Amino acid sequence: MGLSLSDEEAITLTEKLPWDVKQEVLWIVRGYDRRVKLFKELRSDILNGGGENYVTYKVKNEERRAYLPGGGSDGRGVERKEEQLAGLEQLPEVRKMRAVEYALGRVGLDITNSELRQKLRDGIMLNCKNRYGSPFEQLGLVGISQKSFYRRRDVFLLDIAKFLQIL
Repeated sequence: MGLSLSDEEAITLTEKLPWDVKQEVLWIVRGYDRRVKLFKELRSDILNGGGENYVTYKVKNEERRAYLPGGGSDGRGVERKEEQLAGLEQLPEVRKMRAVEYALGRVGLDITNSELRQKLRDGIMLNCKNRYGSPFEQLGLVGISQKSFYRRRDVFLLDIAKFLQIL
């Protein structure tokens, strides 16, 4: 059925998630949308760029790029783009985005109803972003108890912490 964690194991695991780590992971979840936007912009820059080399710098909080001369090109633009894309995946902000995506992919694996599973994932994200604006009672998760929801949310946060090796 998917999830290998029983409720008792989930409780044990979430008890090991220190308060400060939980808060850090919650802020990572809250910044997910911004990170996705940043990732798409950086990826687009790499893919749509002409293979030029450039240096990024800031002047009075404005980001600028200085393009280096293109002379003496070795014709390995595709390889450079592959290297840049691989380097993009190693950026801390992209790793945080990937951690959230990894943990979301693991939510509700034991639920056969794909619509309910997606509602659960969306509900966990909403609740992590604003627990007062999206409490369990307002999420409309028919078939999932409040206790089960919060356990699953805690396992979601734990998965992110483990992915990022915060624990």
